[in-house]
Amino acid sequence: MRKHSTIQAIYMSFFSKSLYKDVGANWRGIAFVYLFLLMALMWIPLMFKLQSGLNSFIADEAPKIIRQVPKINISKGEANTDVNMPYFIKDTNGKPLIAIDTTGQINSLEGAEFNALLTKTKFIVRKSKVETRTFELSSIDGIVIDQSMIYGWADIIREWAIIFLYPFALFFSYIYRIVLALLYAAIGILFVKWLKIDLKYNALVSLAIISMTPVIIINTIYNYTDERIPFWFPICFIISMCYLYFAVKSNAAKAE
Repeated sequence: MRKHSTIQAIYMSFFSKSLYKDVGANWRGIAFVYLFLLMALMWIPLMFKLQSGLNSFIADEAPKIIRQVPKINISKGEANTDVNMPYFIKDTNGKPLIAIDTTGQINSLEGAEFNALLTKTKFIVRKSKVETRTFELSSIDGIVIDQSMIYGWADIIREWAIIFLYPFALFFSYIYRIVLALLYAAIGILFVKWLKIDLKYNALVSLAIISMTPVIIINTIYNYTDERIPFWFPICFIISMCYLYFAVKSNAAKAE
């Protein structure tokens, strides 16, 4: 029977041999529920920060870009606008962000510093240095894109982006931490052999999950700030290994 609750594990993971001994003996399966709840909790302040940054960008920076957008009419799969082309929409630093050219002077993003291009029949977006995506306009008819429409999109993004982003961020971070726990548990086998302790792999997985708690909390605080520390990932790995060793060793002695 478990002696410690999931709430206690959040802060006791920093120092308690008793907790780790309890986890090693009684937390089969519960550790995965604990990890999900922990990740759900840790994402809340990060979502608030992201929402604040998004609100600030839409209020202060986005209008500088949106004001450059000309009225674009897409009819029968062809885009038309009355600005001189090629026309460039620039970011707040004056760097070309989107090019509009329905005359055929620019047909691709190859060698270009901007990341999107609207031609007469296509919209091309650069996803990475080696990948672009092309959207054909052939199925679009009777759409007018102007500044008021884009302001409306911005308002929708501001209101709903975090609501939709939170479950995706939680899901993928949860899967990532599970994968780490499985890998760390494999490393924990070496600690078990070294310390000559009788611990099964499933117990090591539970210990790995709880021993990641300090790093998860520290990493959340780190991501909430604007400071950046060199070699942060290796530092987190070393801290995790120290706690995992502490967790394994705690199962070699009576709980204090």
